[in-house]
Amino acid sequence: AVADFMGRYNQKWLVEKLGFRSPRQAFEEYQLQMAA
Repeated sequence: AVADFMGRYNQKWLVEKLGFRSPRQAFEEYQLQMAA
């Protein structure tokens, strides 16, 4: 149950402090910025 929640949270949960992006979206954008 915990693993299922973590998967849904990281991919679909929109977080206000991340600019209403999911944690996965924010992390992917961070990685792109660091690679540039």
